[in-house]
Amino acid sequence: MILINGAEGIGTGWATKILPRCTREVINNVQRLIDGRSLQNMLPHFRNFQGTIEETSPYQYIITGKVSYRRLRSGLKATITELPVGIWNNKYKEKVLDFVIKNGLIRNYEELHTESNVHFILHVIDKPLISDKKQIKILNRLLKLRSAASENSMILFDEKNALRKYNSMEDIFQEFFEVRRQKYMERKEYELKAMGQKLKFTENQVRFVNAIIDGEIIIEKKNRAEIIIQLAEKGFDSNPMKMKTSLNGSRISPDFAYLLDMPLCRLSNEEILILQEKRNELWRQFEALKSTTWKSLWSMDLNVLSTALDKEERKM
Repeated sequence: MILINGAEGIGTGWATKILPRCTREVINNVQRLIDGRSLQNMLPHFRNFQGTIEETSPYQYIITGKVSYRRLRSGLKATITELPVGIWNNKYKEKVLDFVIKNGLIRNYEELHTESNVHFILHVIDKPLISDKKQIKILNRLLKLRSAASENSMILFDEKNALRKYNSMEDIFQEFFEVRRQKYMERKEYELKAMGQKLKFTENQVRFVNAIIDGEIIIEKKNRAEIIIQLAEKGFDSNPMKMKTSLNGSRISPDFAYLLDMPLCRLSNEEILILQEKRNELWRQFEALKSTTWKSLWSMDLNVLSTALDKEERKM
C-alpha cells in the first residue's frame, strides 16, 4: 500500500518521500513477479490528474499542469485545465495569476471550475511587436505550471519493524513480495487445516448416522457415557473443530456432543443425502485447495481486486 498511497515524513536524522503509483500498475507488477518476470517502471500517479509527469533522471520528475492557447478575434486566450499537483485554485490565483496581471501580460481571467476540474480562461493582452509564439513562451514561464519532485530518500519500516533505507522501488517490491509469498504459503496451510477439521467433523456425522441406521451403534436405553464408549471403540473422533488442549496446556476430555446432540430428523433419507452432499462438497474444496499453489491463490486475489476496481471506476 505504501506504493499506492505514497508517503512523506521527517524524523530525527531521517526523512522520507515516496510518490503514489497507479493501483493497476502495482497489481500488474506484482503479477509479473509471481510469473517470474521483471518489473516494469512506474511513474508517479495522481488520480484524475490530467497533466504530464516526466522522469528526468532516476526518481527525479517534472510534473506539468495543462494549458492550451487559441487566437480569437478578441485576442489570444489561454485555457488552464490542470495545475501542478498540490497547488490549489485560490493559492494559484494569489501567487501567480494576480502577479501576471500586474505585469501587464493578461487583462483578466475567468473561472469555470467544477468540483473536480480546474478551468481558468486567461485573456492575454496583445503585444503588437511580439509574436504569439514568443508571447506563449513568456506565459509558459510565468504561469508556473511546472514543478519538480524527487524520491531521493526512501526510508520505511521493514518486515522487522526497523527503519531501512531502500535504494529503489524494486527493493521495496522485492521485500514485500518475499514476505507476502510466505504469508500465502502459511495461509494455504491454515485453510487446509481448518477445512480438514470441517471435513472430518462432517464425515463423522455421516458415519454416526449410518452406524445408528445399520445397528452398529446402539443408543436406545443407553446412557450418554455408554454411547461415548461405543463411539470411542468404533474410532469416532472427538469434535475436530475444537482444540485438543486448553490454554494452560492440559488435555481436554473427549467431546462427542457434535454427534450426540444431532436432531433425530438427521436420520431421515432427505437429511442423510444433504449431509452426504455437504461432506462431498467439503472434500472437493479440500482437494482443490490442496492442489492450488501460492501463485494461484495470490493471482486469484489480484483478479478479485481488479474486478473491484472496475466496479468503482464505473461508478465515477
